[in-house]
Amino acid sequence: MYKFAAPALVLSTIGCLWIPARADEITFAYEADVWPWLGGFPLYNPCSGPGSDCTDWLQDGHYVTQLTSGTGGAGIYGYHRWITMPGGTPPPTLWVEWRFRSNYSIAQSNGWWIDDGRFTTVYNQVVASVTTYLWGDAALDAGEANLVTGMSMGEFHTFRFEVRDGQSSLRWADGELLMATPPCCVGDGTTYIQFGGDGGSFLGGPNGMGYPGMTDEWDFVRYGAITYGEVVVASSPPNGYIDPREDRPSNVNMPEGLTRFTVTFDQPNGLNVSNITVESTAPPALRPVVQWVTRPDGDFGTSWEIRLDKRIPPGHRTRFIISDEADAAAVGQVGASSTVEYGFLPGDVNADSVANTQDLLAFISAVNAGTADVLHEDITRDNVINTQDLLRLVHLLNGLNTSQPWNGVSLPNWP
Repeated sequence: MYKFAAPALVLSTIGCLWIPARADEITFAYEADVWPWLGGFPLYNPCSGPGSDCTDWLQDGHYVTQLTSGTGGAGIYGYHRWITMPGGTPPPTLWVEWRFRSNYSIAQSNGWWIDDGRFTTVYNQVVASVTTYLWGDAALDAGEANLVTGMSMGEFHTFRFEVRDGQSSLRWADGELLMATPPCCVGDGTTYIQFGGDGGSFLGGPNGMGYPGMTDEWDFVRYGAITYGEVVVASSPPNGYIDPREDRPSNVNMPEGLTRFTVTFDQPNGLNVSNITVESTAPPALRPVVQWVTRPDGDFGTSWEIRLDKRIPPGHRTRFIISDEADAAAVGQVGASSTVEYGFLPGDVNADSVANTQDLLAFISAVNAGTADVLHEDITRDNVINTQDLLRLVHLLNGLNTSQPWNGVSLPNWP
């Protein structure tokens, strides 16, 4: 455990957000735009402490740490915040969320499970005490059975801890279940969070050394009380959008279709992969699967980016039913359900669910009127609207270098 430099056990709200509880209530938020000890973490073993070979800085709204020489056991740092002190009464429900990025892969661990960052959540002391070990592309809780891999390097990932019933806990990595802890026993009220890093040297590293250049970035740390029933009020692309653009899945150098979208709820909320059901007019083999859910840049608790394992299928409608009703019912609450629907019909520029020559006229009209946008007129998906898009639209309708001629094809209705 950390040796903390600050002796006082005092909750601080300097530089952090503290708001009254309301709908999936964010009661504390550290947005990583100030130093942790000024943002609500008064107990700490700083990255840049005396004798450390860890350096840190603030950049683009992130708290960044980096291991320099990688010697000995240095590069270990940690920041602690009490939620309830020993003997206190823990909140009846609790969620904790953080967003993290690292340039260090689990593949570099060489079987040692040498992690980069780590986050500990203790709820009512013995009821739930879990440390998540973090890499740039993986997360681990309490052994290999609780391991999520395959996360994208170079991107921020969202991690979430929940206690819904005051007894058991759940933890997710980008919406994939990482660990479930069953009800345990009566705790002493102690509840706190800690985030920090091991610098790759906590378990020795190669020849007892760390990994110089290992970099952690923390985007936020937040927590609050759990509620249910939040609904989707916006999405990007907008609900009902029909993608009229390129259908060329064999070209690996270009995006092949809609593989991710963002939803925004009316109130802050949690979301995981199991909350989303996918329906499509396409055969089951062509339907996408929700692979990850993660917070987008600039989110403050209401938006999630939903990532699919493959594009929504061309020539079909696909809808995503987002619901917390089952989760709510399990704890005697009432949830809500929202639906976001997309279509993919190459050539259907005017979004009337039919691809035909009227779409050529719609393309020309939008360009001439200055209303063309990349969601509708960027047929080649290169983020530039020009004559190549008009030419490609003609090719799509005629069936040149595409899966089929799209002229005269309509999106099917739902059964």
